[in-house]
Amino acid sequence: MKTLKITATVFVIIFAGGFTGQLFAQEMTAREIIEKVYNRPEGDDQTSNLTMTLENKSGKQRIRKIKQFTKDMGDVEKSIMFFQSPADVKNTSFMSWSYDSDKSDDQWIYLPAIKKTKRISSDSKSDYFMGSDFTIDDGNGWLGHTSAMDWKYLEERTGLMCIAEFCTESYTMMGQESDGRWKAVTDVPGIKTGWQVKGHTQASWSPVTSVWVPRKFYVIEAKPKDPYYNMGKMEFWLDKKTLWTQYKLMWDIAGEYWKTGSFMCQFMKWGNNVTQSSNMHLFYDNKTDHATVLRSSGKNIFGRDLFYEINIPDNKDQYTVGRLGTWTK
Repeated sequence: MKTLKITATVFVIIFAGGFTGQLFAQEMTAREIIEKVYNRPEGDDQTSNLTMTLENKSGKQRIRKIKQFTKDMGDVEKSIMFFQSPADVKNTSFMSWSYDSDKSDDQWIYLPAIKKTKRISSDSKSDYFMGSDFTIDDGNGWLGHTSAMDWKYLEERTGLMCIAEFCTESYTMMGQESDGRWKAVTDVPGIKTGWQVKGHTQASWSPVTSVWVPRKFYVIEAKPKDPYYNMGKMEFWLDKKTLWTQYKLMWDIAGEYWKTGSFMCQFMKWGNNVTQSSNMHLFYDNKTDHATVLRSSGKNIFGRDLFYEINIPDNKDQYTVGRLGTWTK
């Protein structure tokens, strides 16, 4: 589709072009900046409903409903993604244990067609995940081990942060339940993409009802130490004030530009705490002209209540291999 290709190119230029600023007096090394990003507080655990939209170059969409669970257990963070629909992926479950040490992650997938849980290699963290344009390492920009990359500070630049209009003015408010958990009580009007807005002229996967805010960014380069990693290098655009990963630019091993990732931020207020979370991920594959949008489900987008919880008590037993294939029981 001609319009899609033209708009996709413009979308990349908008944030990859930026305006070069002077190199700042480095208070932190690139590795130290990334460590701060990786370790920023997000609550001990989280539960959320997600909607994943996959769109090919013909504009055809496939929509998947997902329930996600994450728990920080000190030296290991455990996460589960449970696919609720459509039929071809329903009841598929993926679990990952990510260690604070340099130990390789442990990962399993439950396949309902054969009713078995299979262990998968941690080397797959740079492979496409479940037919989407994401990899496991792409969550919130970077979920891999910082020691797996060579990090280099490039420069400070001015660019545009894409954010839901609601999130520029208000927090996503969390209310505390009787058992101690915090649950989202704000219905956040999320970002609609082109295919949801009648008469749009942008690429159908691109953000339409968003606000673009000029911000200062640290630009950090990462090159994998593993020669079999599927990317040759990556650039991370980190908001200087909040250290939020706004953009991730990716090149293949041959040095050809490959994918663009963008992460739309929201601020969660629970008690006296304010933490960050993404209410939308957008990845565009420049080679295949394919895009994936992953977002928190809200009433104004897909007719579902926003479901987001933090600090859920006594749920460690959920994150076991034996439990992985029993989510529907």
